[in-house]
Amino acid sequence: MISPTMRARLLRLPLASLLYSQPVPKKSDRRIASRGTERIAIECVAPELDAGRYPVKRIVGDCLWIGADIYKEGQDELTARVLHKGPGDANWSTTPLTYHVDTDRWYASVVLDRVGRWAYTIEAWTDEFSTWRNGLKKKVGAGQDVQLDLLEGGRLARAAARGLKLAPTRAALTQTARILEDRRQTSVEQRVKRALETELVTLMREHHKPTDRTRFGR
Repeated sequence: MISPTMRARLLRLPLASLLYSQPVPKKSDRRIASRGTERIAIECVAPELDAGRYPVKRIVGDCLWIGADIYKEGQDELTARVLHKGPGDANWSTTPLTYHVDTDRWYASVVLDRVGRWAYTIEAWTDEFSTWRNGLKKKVGAGQDVQLDLLEGGRLARAAARGLKLAPTRAALTQTARILEDRRQTSVEQRVKRALETELVTLMREHHKPTDRTRFGR
């Protein structure tokens, strides 16, 4: 009989074979090696042992902290998440990664609530909507013209609506796109208000389809 105090074993996927066995390097020592033509880099993922050859051990009930360096060239904002499976799980669960300015790293925690083998990896992508929305807020605050920005917001909303099976959600995003693109009957103030509504943030977070989703691996 397996004791509830036995150690849970955390097993990486083969695709996460770039994990390092050394302690996480200092901020000034990271990001030295070339990442080729990749747009988004995911590096210095922890924890792991001997480049993933051996499982990391934890006690059942432990909170496993996962960290990574995630970055790309330019000023676009990023979103990242941990994909993880516990013993017996058929599908991935996801936990958002949060960026910490002090360490210049992304972190998430996963509770290991069962004995057995666990697997995890990391995905990241460009958050076009957040980049656009925050840029719009800055321009509005500075009193700048935002006509082109609102048209771009309409494009993003239409792209998110494309292919959705849920008719109410598809209709809400399509209507938002029409409002943001309407220069004749809708004032700029009304269009900006719609662009910054929390409801739209929720819809785009759930239905935006990133074109550069990157998964950690070789």
